[in-house]
Amino acid sequence: MANLQDLVVSVTQGAGGDPIAQSWFAAAGVALVASITILAFIYILGNFFKNQNLTNYVKFEIYELLVTIFLVLVLGVLINEMATFTPGTIFPSYSNQQGVGLYKATEDYFLVVGKIVSGIMDTNYAANIIVDHAASTTPYARPMGVGLVATPFAGLASPIKQLLYNSLSTLAIGYLVNQAQLFVFQFAVYGFLKFYLPIGIFLRCFLPTRRLGGTIIAIACGFLFFFPFLIL
Repeated sequence: MANLQDLVVSVTQGAGGDPIAQSWFAAAGVALVASITILAFIYILGNFFKNQNLTNYVKFEIYELLVTIFLVLVLGVLINEMATFTPGTIFPSYSNQQGVGLYKATEDYFLVVGKIVSGIMDTNYAANIIVDHAASTTPYARPMGVGLVATPFAGLASPIKQLLYNSLSTLAIGYLVNQAQLFVFQFAVYGFLKFYLPIGIFLRCFLPTRRLGGTIIAIACGFLFFFPFLIL
């Protein structure tokens, strides 16, 4: 998969650039042209049969079509801004990372957290090995067959082993959650920009699928415009 920030930038290159950008313009253009054609045909039928309901329906659909066009323009502007936005402008902790885009910074956050948690898990495992060896150490002191056989560190190591085991379980859950968020974020940025957002715009242009298209657009906006800020 390409760098997420590069992927977002490619969407703003125009219809002659990246195939992802072409899918944007193609989906929006086909849907708008198809919707206008259908509305024009219905308007002609309404005038021909003197049906006021059809005429009113066309007027309402024209309003919805204008809203869709407005959404396409707003989404285009927002994605263009997000492609060039750097988190250092509002987050002081990223002020030393000039040129790092928002999506790249969010992806790097998950990767860094994953490496840190993985390192702590490795240290925990090494500590488990040391404590387990200490707990199983059994000195033999039996001169002439009579003496003492004991495991002096077993009682001390038992609660430590339990603490390390609980810590490892918690770290493993945290690592899985972090990786799951990373994969969901990567899929959302890649999938919504390339597939679902154009499909949502296309479905938003027609009455039977308008609600489904609006829902897809809303989910896409949540992942593209709000989720990165929640993470950073």
